[in-house]
Amino acid sequence: MRKLITALFAIFILFSCQKSSSNICDDSVNSLYKSADFPVGASVNVSLLQSNAAYRNIVINQYNVITPEISSAMFKIEPYPGNFDFSELDYLVDFCTTYHKHLRGSALIGQIGLPYWLMNFNGDEAAWENIAKTYIQTVLTRYKGIVESWMFENEVLNEDGTLKNTIWQQHIGVDYLEKFAKWEHDADPDAVFFYNDYDLESNPTKLNGALSLADLLRSKGNRIVGIGFQMHIYSNYPDVDEIDNAALKVANRDYKVYYSEWDISSNPFGNLTSFTPAMAKQQKYIVKNVVRGYKELPVKYQYGISFWNVGDSDSWIRSSFHRIDWPLMFDDQYKPKPAYCGFLEALNEPL
Repeated sequence: MRKLITALFAIFILFSCQKSSSNICDDSVNSLYKSADFPVGASVNVSLLQSNAAYRNIVINQYNVITPEISSAMFKIEPYPGNFDFSELDYLVDFCTTYHKHLRGSALIGQIGLPYWLMNFNGDEAAWENIAKTYIQTVLTRYKGIVESWMFENEVLNEDGTLKNTIWQQHIGVDYLEKFAKWEHDADPDAVFFYNDYDLESNPTKLNGALSLADLLRSKGNRIVGIGFQMHIYSNYPDVDEIDNAALKVANRDYKVYYSEWDISSNPFGNLTSFTPAMAKQQKYIVKNVVRGYKELPVKYQYGISFWNVGDSDSWIRSSFHRIDWPLMFDDQYKPKPAYCGFLEALNEPL
């Protein structure tokens, strides 16, 4: 009888584990953010959020952090000189209030996403300063205490860690970032900022440049609390250990770590036509191990993980590089991929 009971118990345990393993991939009963001890989010396209029910349901059920994909870009907010349009960002404020989400801004004022009129503006240094100062203070004042954090700057570093010769540097001077920091502090002394860039997880020299810039801005009174790793990576590069080491380096310098725009390209050369089971398995491996590494960071430095949009069909990679790719956790039909299971499996593992 004892052997029979033992055998039945073993069968029960096996069945329970199999059921648990299959259920973990069911996004109708699981939630990334509810399973995580850190924020989990995505950037969103307002038009899709308004018109696509499947897209909207994933955002509501899986994420507790929302970042506007383009709605907080300068070309959207000030499409004409002095003419501000906050409609899309206000919509996201209302959405986040209704569904209890955290709203995080992308680049407050950067060197990309600028309006056409500004790219062709002719004016002296004082005129350029007035444009930047007015924009920064108008936006920060409107969303003071509402937008949780902002990317102070985005992609202003070369691969060697030096400053790019941006349009702002050309017209305001090499100290333009320090001026931006002062205007931001004047508008909202409590605003929280990150420096955000690509390749920081794989290029130690560029990461050193980002940390040096953050140190400089801190010394000028800017509340820059962390580094945003865009994490536009590939299924075979960089190694997970490199990512973990870069994140730990940032934490050891007393900055929060934010994986801010994560996606994993499986077709960087555009020579593939379908997403195979082997590619899905590799993508899941990357996601699972990156999340494992992130969980090992000191909790106070975990600012969260956000993906750059929701489904594969929404990815900027397809539209920007004109190639098929499958970089996100949900497929073209908004069904969860193995990568989604990998994220949840890593969350459910003990440290």
